[in-house]
Amino acid sequence: MSGVMGGEIVMLGLVALPQMLRLGYDEKLAIGVICAAGSLATLIPPSIIMIVYGLSADVAIGDLFMAGAAPGIMLATFYGVFVVLRCYANPSLAPTAEEVAQMQSRDVTEMTGEKRLAVVMCIALIACVMGSIYAGVASVTEAAAVGVFGALLVALVRNRFNWTMLQEALAGTMSTVGTIIWLILGAVAFVGIYNLIGGADFMRSLFAGLGLSAMGIIFVMMGILIVLGTFMEWIAIVFITVPVFAPVVEDLAPQLGMDPTW
Repeated sequence: MSGVMGGEIVMLGLVALPQMLRLGYDEKLAIGVICAAGSLATLIPPSIIMIVYGLSADVAIGDLFMAGAAPGIMLATFYGVFVVLRCYANPSLAPTAEEVAQMQSRDVTEMTGEKRLAVVMCIALIACVMGSIYAGVASVTEAAAVGVFGALLVALVRNRFNWTMLQEALAGTMSTVGTIIWLILGAVAFVGIYNLIGGADFMRSLFAGLGLSAMGIIFVMMGILIVLGTFMEWIAIVFITVPVFAPVVEDLAPQLGMDPTW
């Protein structure tokens, strides 16, 4: 629902981590799973980074959403398989299913209709946002408005809607949007100067002259992103690197079989 890595990690850290520790999961395993699962927010729609990338690389955002679902599910599956194998190798890392069932039996019986309704509404909210995009009823921007309206309805039904909550939501939105706007201004200025001095042509000739295969060029790009990812925010990385990488991919697409969406 959040579509951004930080929001997902914070939510899981507040909700899931205390329960996992209470049930006896290894602390490192629990924290590692939550941090790793944050990457799923960038792949499984709705994803904020896909919207930013689509705008930067001039790629259809709906196509990106469709393309991101399968890799996201694959990655989630790999995470699950790794955790299961890790726990089989070292059973002390996590409780067995029987132990969890015994500890949770009381919690399950106490689960009220309100909580079940909350889960159903969360799933319905995702379905409304993604369904409006895939069905062609709404653009990505209009689907965002659908999401906001749906979130307000959920808050209203759960008696959480009040002026304080609305103020905090608006302030958080303005803070995020304001940050992105300044990053966009800086990135546009950077890319403009970069292209004026022939940077795009230089990068194209550089990648073409490396004599690497398609996957080799991808690995070089991934290596650059890994280095930048250690000390920069993902929004800044996208705005700086995509205008540099996207023309390379488009120019080399015929002989390398690349596609900007892929």
